[in-house]
Amino acid sequence: MFSKMKKIGLGLIAMVAGTGAANAAVPAEASTALTGVLTDGLALIGEGWPVIAGIVTAFVLFKVFKRVIAAST
Repeated sequence: MFSKMKKIGLGLIAMVAGTGAANAAVPAEASTALTGVLTDGLALIGEGWPVIAGIVTAFVLFKVFKRVIAAST
């Protein structure tokens, strides 16, 4: 049992070491493209928050309105 855990631990260490070498080989163009995608995605999220907040507020107010009407009858 212990040797199996040891093998898994050594495998994980090897994978972590391998990802460091793999990340170093990324071309500059790919990094620039991913940065552009990230910037565009953050801009879309920034534009969408007011819409989402408005929809959630409308649903909450609708539910409160229904409770008030139900309580008054």
